[in-house]
Amino acid sequence: MEKPKNHLALAIWGLILFWPTAIASLVNSIRVNTLWSAGRYEEAEGASQAAYRWGKKSITIGIIIYASITTLVFLEAVIAGM
Repeated sequence: MEKPKNHLALAIWGLILFWPTAIASLVNSIRVNTLWSAGRYEEAEGASQAAYRWGKKSITIGIIIYASITTLVFLEAVIAGM
């Protein structure tokens, strides 16, 4: 059985973009190595999948928020210029 990825980089990017949900990704990312070392392989795989899901959600939400803010600032500038 191969050790699952911990997706730590994804968790860190998630922290940069949207920290509230990225905390779950980071916690699960850290748990992967701990569980694997303890011989709890199925739980380590579950933690890896959870870290990936939460990291992906954090990045997606962060991009949506930043894109929305950028759009609103741009529209405000356009309207103010009229």
